[in-house]
Amino acid sequence: MAFSAYPAARQGPPAPSTFSPAGRTVFEDRPALLLSNDNIELTVLPEGGAMAQITLKSDTEKINPLWNPYWIARQAGLNRPTSFARGHFVCIDGFGPASAPERAAGLTNHGEAYTLPWELTSYAKQGTTVSASFSVALPLAQETFTRTFHVVDGESIVWVDSEVTNLLSFDRPVFWGEHATISAPFLEPGKVAVDMPVSRSKTKAHQMQPNPTRQLQSYVDFTWPMAPAISTGSSRTE
Repeated sequence: MAFSAYPAARQGPPAPSTFSPAGRTVFEDRPALLLSNDNIELTVLPEGGAMAQITLKSDTEKINPLWNPYWIARQAGLNRPTSFARGHFVCIDGFGPASAPERAAGLTNHGEAYTLPWELTSYAKQGTTVSASFSVALPLAQETFTRTFHVVDGESIVWVDSEVTNLLSFDRPVFWGEHATISAPFLEPGKVAVDMPVSRSKTKAHQMQPNPTRQLQSYVDFTWPMAPAISTGSSRTE
């Protein structure tokens, strides 16, 4: 695979991992791992396995295109982020809000993986490729998720290999999503355009998480970008 709300119960630092001195770094006062080559630097958090930052070495401003809630909070004059979503993280098992029974069972939005400490199982450079592998056990989903990041000399690409293992004794569907969030300061009005090859779309099921300010109908198919508004069949450009 090529290149991807801070829960109140998990506000402490992640479980210790064994970092190579060459890869150990800090991101927003949290332990992190750095993978780099002559073109790019990738920062990965063992807390949830998020790709928190990716920058070009040639960029003197070191602008990170990925969502950094700590930077956003500082710009808004807040002491801490209002969201736990950071950069690119994996949603497994689940994407979006959990149902009432799922919440009662302890499941959070977007599944378990991004809220748990990941174990660093290997970090090394072989030939022209530096790689770091992580593993995390998902106690509610009864799965093990492993992910390896690769950065190759001379490239401006992050390669990601992922695998999920079902710990149950029978087959079951897996609900797996990759959550990539792009943000300011990389996104700047009048300078940066974002294009997506989308056409067939569906609105969220807002009944699962009532929002009095919502403007779109729930769970309705539509052709991008004309989404169905709540008011009598009208459409709204998203």
